[in-house]
Amino acid sequence: MKRRSTRIDLESRLCGRTALAISNFKERALNRTERELKNNVLLLKRHFDRELHDFEAVQRDLVRRMELLEISSPEAFRHQMSELGFHRTLETVVGFSSSLSRSQKRQALFVR
Repeated sequence: MKRRSTRIDLESRLCGRTALAISNFKERALNRTERELKNNVLLLKRHFDRELHDFEAVQRDLVRRMELLEISSPEAFRHQMSELGFHRTLETVVGFSSSLSRSQKRQALFVR
């Protein structure tokens, strides 16, 4: 009887420790997954912040270029914006926006 009691006691302790180990493993896996998700969200946030900043830089540069043209009327604006030269300028600025690194974009947009 004593052997049986010892065996049951050993089995119950083994089951308890196994359940504890499984619980700890599950908790660590959940914590790791949560940390990875937070890191992914931060990376996405930084990426979109950079993209938005670059988009705004292109807009500011285009406004600056238009101000330099000193357009005085809606007709002059339409005429200036319909010229091939301005369309090439737009292609250049937008092309820089999509293909260059951040520092290259800054140099291309603001050094001129």
